[in-house]
Amino acid sequence: MIERGAEAHKIDSTRSLINKLSTKIRIAIQVVDSISKKINRLRDEELWPRMTELVLGLVRMWNTMLECHQMQRRALSEVKKLDIVISNGKVTSSHADEIMQLELEMLKWTSNFAAWINSQRNYVKALNGWLVLCLRYEPQETADGVPPYSPRRIGAPPVFIICNCWSQAMDMTSERNVLESMQAFTTAVRRLWEQQNIDHHERMIAIRIMDRWLRTLEKNTKDIYKEVNSLNKKLALVPGQIGLHIYRPVFEGHTAEITSSTQLGLEKIFEAMQDFTASSVKAYEKLLEHCEEQRMSG
Repeated sequence: MIERGAEAHKIDSTRSLINKLSTKIRIAIQVVDSISKKINRLRDEELWPRMTELVLGLVRMWNTMLECHQMQRRALSEVKKLDIVISNGKVTSSHADEIMQLELEMLKWTSNFAAWINSQRNYVKALNGWLVLCLRYEPQETADGVPPYSPRRIGAPPVFIICNCWSQAMDMTSERNVLESMQAFTTAVRRLWEQQNIDHHERMIAIRIMDRWLRTLEKNTKDIYKEVNSLNKKLALVPGQIGLHIYRPVFEGHTAEITSSTQLGLEKIFEAMQDFTASSVKAYEKLLEHCEEQRMSG
């Protein structure tokens, strides 16, 4: 402005404005720096210890669940008459209702299990994603391509390292076998119910009883459809998992095998549950070891 011959009062006014803006910028930077330090302190002094406690708690939880599923498998292996009771052909209307209720409960169990695992995975992914944003991390492309994100390699604090390991562990632990065994058994129960319903329908003579049965059938069928729709929405979030169609065989060989043996179907569920919980125990115990390593090195 001076070179262009601007008036002195305009120069002073502009200089004053620049000084005010400069002061505001410095204050804003100081505030951001102060907030950043508070976030870092909370992250290292609050989040990191709580995360270690959570991992320890999850190790205990999965160990307890593993023991429970092992006991369930042993108890089921000692049951000798389950298939005999079901296949003896003496099924009343109350039995048929119970079979339909079993199908409904299986759908709820499958749905809740899928939602529970998804919520854990989503929590870890969200936390790890937020932590990544807190790093000044710009991946540098090499001759082999962009290297995977590794907070350990760039010297990030322990919480970044553990959370990234946790996210990777969740990716490597799949619940698909559990969901497939549950779905197969649910389809088998549906087929059993349909067959028993046909037999029961042939024995029903009184119109009043028939009407009451049809009303019950309509209500329970609506409940089942509702659970199937809810389940399919949750299964859509599971990598590699397909939905459930209650009138179409989903797993032909697996379902046919289970249809011939209700006990075998339950055994396959608890076997898959045991394998899944054992994998989870191993993953979380390894994660806890990483936590201890970071604590000792810190």
